[in-house]
Amino acid sequence: MCDRFGALLKLVSQALGQDDRNEYETAYVKYVESLEAVAASLLNDYQSHGMPETPVPVNNAKKVIAIARQCLDRLEKILGTSLNMFYAEQERFNETYSCPGADSMDPFDCGQLGEAGLPPVTFVAPRLLTRPSNEQSSTRRSSEPSETTALLPNPMFATQSVRNARAATLLPMEQVQQENSVVCKRYQRLIQRTRDPAVKENLRLELQRRLVDNLTMARAKQAEYLRQLKEQEKRTADMAWRKLQGAGECATPEDRERRELFTRILQYEDQHEWPPDLQSLVESHPKGLKAARHLVMHILGDAKHPLSQWLAKERTGLQMKMAQAMDAMGSGVVAKDGSKGEAALCSEVVSVVRTAVLMLGLAFESLRSDEMWDVCYGVLEDHFIWPLWPQLLGILRLQNSQAEQRVAVVMGQLSQKTPKEMHVPPLFWQHHQNVLEETIHMLRTVPRLSPSQKIRVLVYVVRLICMDPASPEGIQDKPLGADDLVPTLSYVLVQSAVPQLYSECLALEQVLDSRLCFVPHSWCTPSPSYSGTCLAMWLYILLSLLCSAGTCWGRKATV
Repeated sequence: MCDRFGALLKLVSQALGQDDRNEYETAYVKYVESLEAVAASLLNDYQSHGMPETPVPVNNAKKVIAIARQCLDRLEKILGTSLNMFYAEQERFNETYSCPGADSMDPFDCGQLGEAGLPPVTFVAPRLLTRPSNEQSSTRRSSEPSETTALLPNPMFATQSVRNARAATLLPMEQVQQENSVVCKRYQRLIQRTRDPAVKENLRLELQRRLVDNLTMARAKQAEYLRQLKEQEKRTADMAWRKLQGAGECATPEDRERRELFTRILQYEDQHEWPPDLQSLVESHPKGLKAARHLVMHILGDAKHPLSQWLAKERTGLQMKMAQAMDAMGSGVVAKDGSKGEAALCSEVVSVVRTAVLMLGLAFESLRSDEMWDVCYGVLEDHFIWPLWPQLLGILRLQNSQAEQRVAVVMGQLSQKTPKEMHVPPLFWQHHQNVLEETIHMLRTVPRLSPSQKIRVLVYVVRLICMDPASPEGIQDKPLGADDLVPTLSYVLVQSAVPQLYSECLALEQVLDSRLCFVPHSWCTPSPSYSGTCLAMWLYILLSLLCSAGTCWGRKATV
């Protein structure tokens, strides 16, 4: 036991040291190894000596369990902080890819990417993000009060203050238990100070009467409280029914399930309070986008919230269905209606997200505008769609593996072509080669981004190509013609060497809401129909080049 306990302490000390140095990913691994060592130690002791019963083994087991509890706490904090930093990274990315007007567009720097050969076409999962140390974060909170609400604490660690704030609101039976405890202590002191036996007996009888009276009154109050609670639940259900009827959402069994979900949401919101930081943020900025984002993040991060529980159940069910579909494809058993099954999964994902957005809009009046809809959808994408994306993309890539291979072949055949040979406008490859390089680098980042970020990057690529670098305003006076746009887009797609873009665009088209697939007219010069999904069209054009890859660039592209 001593040797194992020493090894366990060594692992924990290593994890704490890495945690203090902000090496959170390695610290996470060490904490998990420490938990594994705790389980192994307890199991070995049980197999060797049986259940601990004497004081020494029991105390040793308690020490080991206390260490495990501390490791679990640190794991939860690391995960919560990494989630908050992920949302912060999303906000910074949204600011970078907000695609403002042409006069305010800044250049984009995607960093240096490898140039040798085709990059891997597998999905790249996000890494744990680093966070500032406790000293830095506390210093920044004290020196910059305007940034105190930039990131709310994880709801997992904000429940203690909420619980303390609601400590005074107890049920009638809980209140009488506290009152009877105080009464018993007071009468016990009186009985101990009294020497007369008759007086002691009278005090005991009086104490019993007080306890019985208090209990009787508490039972009556409890019955009244339960009656009022049932009436409130009925009123909440009626309110949910009226709201859903007004939204036209109560015609099918699925809509009745939505009604039950919405009723539970209203009941939960009536009985629970928000964390103080969130409460003050919402009160000071009731229609602010940041307040709305943090409100939705708090709801989805609360493990006890009905909407969060429903989304977790739906996500688990979809993951099981996708895993079964991928296993069937991997074993060579492909159903005749495989495409229909994949389409059903995509439509189910879209339906779940739309239902969640509807519930948020009905439950909170401040989330009913179009801008708030975008905020809700963005947070739901991170919370629901992003964890499902690897499996969903894997299914699409398995179903379209032959088409993706043909895209890779075309990219390989045309990879040595120069911009001039592919009829790219001379302005790009003679004087503004950096524009082509920038768009190529941006396309190579698409597999590592979340779905809405992929759309933003694809739209940004099309818009960047539609710009006239020689114009002082940055935008051409007339739209870019197809004779210039088609070869330019084809060239950057070929040079990106990412055939996975084929499946990425198909997945975006099927999963993302249609409102995100068509962008404002100011984002792209030619027409609003040029959006992120237009990249799929150019990939289809690349497929058509397979049969005539050697001669298709001998003439101008026509549409």
